[in-house]
Amino acid sequence: MTSVQAAEKEAPRAAAPSARGPWRNVWLRLRKNRIAMAGAAILALLYIVSCFAGFLAPYDYKAGSPRTNLYGPMLLGGYEVLPVVERSTDESGAVRDTPQTLIITDPQSGAEREVPRLAHVWRWGAGIAFRNADGEFTLRPHVRALVDRLVYDEHGEAKWKLGVEREMLLPIEFFADGPEHEVFSLCGFFPIRGTKHLFGVRAPEGDPRFTTNHVAGIYLLGTDKSGRDLFSRILYGGQVSLSVGLIGILISMTIGLLVGGVSGYFGGYADYALMRFVELIMAIPGIYLILCLRGAFPADLDSRETYLLIVVVLALAGWASTGRVIRGMVLSIKEQEYAQAARALGATNSRVILRHILPNTASYVIVTATLYIPYYILGEVALSFLGLGITEPQSSWGLLLRDAQSTEILKYSPWLVLPGFFIFVAVLAYNFLGDGLRDAADPRAVLWRRLPT
Repeated sequence: MTSVQAAEKEAPRAAAPSARGPWRNVWLRLRKNRIAMAGAAILALLYIVSCFAGFLAPYDYKAGSPRTNLYGPMLLGGYEVLPVVERSTDESGAVRDTPQTLIITDPQSGAEREVPRLAHVWRWGAGIAFRNADGEFTLRPHVRALVDRLVYDEHGEAKWKLGVEREMLLPIEFFADGPEHEVFSLCGFFPIRGTKHLFGVRAPEGDPRFTTNHVAGIYLLGTDKSGRDLFSRILYGGQVSLSVGLIGILISMTIGLLVGGVSGYFGGYADYALMRFVELIMAIPGIYLILCLRGAFPADLDSRETYLLIVVVLALAGWASTGRVIRGMVLSIKEQEYAQAARALGATNSRVILRHILPNTASYVIVTATLYIPYYILGEVALSFLGLGITEPQSSWGLLLRDAQSTEILKYSPWLVLPGFFIFVAVLAYNFLGDGLRDAADPRAVLWRRLPT
């Protein structure tokens, strides 16, 4: 034996790298997909915000006032009530602004009088300011108080219009106290109650300028037709729209797994009867099946019963395709060696199905669930949009989007379309994550790699 061979014999062998399990391989592949990880991060943010909706929202989703109806988003600006002027040039060339007036008739005395003509004008940046009442810069944001003013149009008709009081700035208070409300819940379930809001505005005490015509409020995304804060209702609406998909997919996947597993494993008459029933459900268009199922239930239900009803309706309409695919997978898996060995060792049929066959469909189930959750979200949106889903005063993204049906709303109050943006983001994020999971769970998929330059 040479000295080199003796040294190699005495040298310790390097430890073999530990084998990676299939789920770790899926995670490593998924982590390389930046689009899928971005979708997962967006969804995590949406669910966290929805769970803390009561704390993050400055108002309850039912709180509103007719005085603040259809007020614009303070995050961008605010309305002002300004005098209408007519600009002219005199003989010397100087520009002169002449306030316009109107002649109106007093409905009680019948006497005519002259009043200034006012206009309700939107001003960008007139909502939130980083200065205090003395005009000094401050890091604490301030919001301008709102005041009702009587505005006469060109026909002499009087209307109360809400506009900002530019010189009356109210500080935004963080961790503000309020009435007892839900500060945290798991998308509407298991609520934890408290009195704190992340931010809020209160009326100034002892300020003689603040009268009964003034309003102290903060409406970051504006208000709806009932004067309710749209930002608060979007946060609370996410609890319904986002949880419908999770609970609905849990129910439909459970039904699909059981029906597909029993049909594929036992075959025979059970397989024939179950598959014909699945084909019957799949033959009916989804939206019509949902509408028929929803119409079969009573309409006089409270918000929680309506919510659970929507989940059941969507789940009953969406399990058929999953059951059909699971049945085909079970037909193949039950002939594998480990399934036959379990039966040879005396395992019962239920144990073979639950412990050996269905777990091997987990990768498909996870990917399919991720891709199908947007279907349930859009299903709730469609039902609420048509007036068959979540009802007032409950909030959901579909119900909020229903307020933006008319062209008049789209023209004069476009901020009411904002719930549609959140629906778009949630559905797109789920599709990104689902595509990434589908590629990561496929062992034959070729991952895209950056080529060396």
